[in-house]
Amino acid sequence: MSQWMPDRILNDLLGQISSRKFPYKGRNKKKVNWAAYNRARIECLENILYLIKTSVDSVELIEIRNRGQGRPPKHSAKDKAKAILLAELFQADERTASGLVSLFREKLGIEEEMSPRTIGRAYYDPDVRYILQELLKQSNEYIKGKAKSFSGDSTGMRKRQKVNWERDKHDGKLRASFDMLSIMVSNEFHVVSAYMLESGPINDAPRLKPLARETLAMHKAESMQFDANFLSRENVQWLAEHGVEPYIMPKKNCSLKARGCLAYHKMLWNAVTDPQNFLWNYHMRSNVESVNSCLKRFFVKPLRRKELAGRRQEVLARIILHNFMQLVVAHYESRVELEIC
Repeated sequence: MSQWMPDRILNDLLGQISSRKFPYKGRNKKKVNWAAYNRARIECLENILYLIKTSVDSVELIEIRNRGQGRPPKHSAKDKAKAILLAELFQADERTASGLVSLFREKLGIEEEMSPRTIGRAYYDPDVRYILQELLKQSNEYIKGKAKSFSGDSTGMRKRQKVNWERDKHDGKLRASFDMLSIMVSNEFHVVSAYMLESGPINDAPRLKPLARETLAMHKAESMQFDANFLSRENVQWLAEHGVEPYIMPKKNCSLKARGCLAYHKMLWNAVTDPQNFLWNYHMRSNVESVNSCLKRFFVKPLRRKELAGRRQEVLARIILHNFMQLVVAHYESRVELEIC
């Protein structure tokens, strides 16, 4: 066999995959415990409110902002964090959120009512940002040691109405109407372990390491899946050096030449010699696409904050609420132990 023959086999394989002519045998459909799922959804709101209260109250807050002279703030950072999560849960603007705080004060343990301006400013409070970041870590503690496989992907989060990412992502002018969200998701539990939000357009490949690094700080991942936009020899080598089996879809006309990266050559060689097994593992990446879809279907309103820092808080709050919902379902399916009401 000549040296270029494996490259041609690889590119023929990629052509079959892109044209959907490859005879791929998918996984068996996962059985759904509909009784447990229905009960989790029926009691979802009550459990989410309980998780918001107990999780925020459990955070040991270190004041990270140097406050000047004058009166101390009327509302604590924990109350503001609860108000933001409540606002995002109901997809409410500041005025409606102020009314929701009055309605759910006793349920969430919020000491006093909040004005719409207070809630709006809370999105830029560094103490609130610290609390939300801790909640993201807390939500991953429940699946620690149980999640072994993770997938990453990027998508556009709209900043105004009447735009759609799938329809408008190739339009240079309309792309300015989106922020680019990259997430890492547990394939077993659909819990988000890491996220990044930046103004687009962006290149996906440099985002792999930060997402994977944050995930590996909490979980011992055995494999990770990404689409071709994340492919680079450096990324594949980095994952292999950290004990992670990489499954990244090769780009068209790519070569098996290692060029100093044996892990890259090994991954592509496995794709050539056993494409069924490679695709079987790679297509677990559909889980992260499902999470992207869930985030957009449940949180239907576009991002409201004018500044990127505030929009990052919005997205983080939505991710935390999504994680809580997935954990509640996993609890009723007896896959995680969760303290709920």
